[in-house]
Amino acid sequence: MRWALLLMLAATLACVVDPALEGKRCDEDHACIAGYTCVDGTCELAPAGPDAGPSEGEGEGEGEGEGEGEGEGEGEGEGEGEGEGEGEGEGEGEGEGEGEGEGEGEGEGEGEGEGEPAPDGSCALPFAIAGEGSYLGTTVGATDDIDGSCSMSAGADVAWRYQATGDQTLLLAVDVGPGLDPALIARSVCANPGSELDCKDWGDAGEDEEMSLDLAAGEAIAVVVDSFNPPGPYLLSAQVVPRSCGDHVLAQRWEECDDGNGVDGDICGGDCRFNFDTEEVEPNDDGTPNHNGGCSGGDDRGGTTLADAAVSPITADARILASISPRGDEDVFGIRNTATSPVDVELQTHTRLSLPCSCDGRLQMDTVMETLDAAGAVVENSDDIVGNCADVCSRVTVTIPPMTTYYVAVWECDEDSTIDQYVLEVDFP
Repeated sequence: MRWALLLMLAATLACVVDPALEGKRCDEDHACIAGYTCVDGTCELAPAGPDAGPSEGEGEGEGEGEGEGEGEGEGEGEGEGEGEGEGEGEGEGEGEGEGEGEGEGEGEGEGEGEGEPAPDGSCALPFAIAGEGSYLGTTVGATDDIDGSCSMSAGADVAWRYQATGDQTLLLAVDVGPGLDPALIARSVCANPGSELDCKDWGDAGEDEEMSLDLAAGEAIAVVVDSFNPPGPYLLSAQVVPRSCGDHVLAQRWEECDDGNGVDGDICGGDCRFNFDTEEVEPNDDGTPNHNGGCSGGDDRGGTTLADAAVSPITADARILASISPRGDEDVFGIRNTATSPVDVELQTHTRLSLPCSCDGRLQMDTVMETLDAAGAVVENSDDIVGNCADVCSRVTVTIPPMTTYYVAVWECDEDSTIDQYVLEVDFP
């Protein structure tokens, strides 16, 4: 068997390596016989060995395309040859190759995705108060979704959201043009009326509104700019004051008062707590608060008001902690001179923001004071210590005859707000 194979191989080689075929002309239509290859138009003997000829299945690919492309090419070839004997031998090889190619491509694509919906001023998609600054807004195109306890209006409203970065007081103000009558509403949860923190609607059309809110670190609130018709543009301003006693910014959540000086021993101590001797006992008016007194004259001194105040009058220096609540409340105190000669007694109110008392619309702490003689006739009226909102506390000096009781009445100017705490200071000579 082995000899037969050798004889067959020798015959094949003798046929292939035939010198007479060397140099035969060839082209695309006239191919060379097996064992020869066409080189420059003539047949030449192909080189022997395992590298003879390209293996079948060897692939190359090129491609161009738009988009993203990745190309991989793989080729494998296997060849086996055996030969024995003298002479030159040529091995037959079989090769398999697979090639896949994709060329480099450049592509441009446009995609559509779903992102956060844009805010529209509703409770579901409020605008953001990102920190201190002014924010231009408008109620034009908005709907009437939110009403506060102070603003049961049919006008459009716009919701904003704010989150505190630390213990702080957030001071808000909304400035408007001549046509818009705004209100400010603050809530813990925008769509929940029961979560209201404050509501301010003191001014008329064209007048600004202000609000002060004490917030703990991380606390988030909704701020709503409500309006009476017609709608219009507004400017919402935010000022952030970090929690600090003695800065003349009242953080009501943590401070009873803040006179801005941080001094112990005065009306507002260094710990921002009132220093007082006694507290008022209600009712100390006629028990039927009216809202007609305004800033010029009280109207709640009927019945036994003066007689009750004369039962336990103030006869020496004193600091009395009191409040004006509900709206229209008036506080009446008896002041008695027990000496045998006239005395000048100085009376002054101190609100939670004293030295000077604040005219800040966020707090509405504007007191009025009147002194009355023993018969109840007005002796003197004091609205503001200094006009033009420089100091809206009240101060009078009254001369009280010997062994006589006079009276002092205190109320909130315009009687359209409450004063949760104030101190009446009485100084005898």
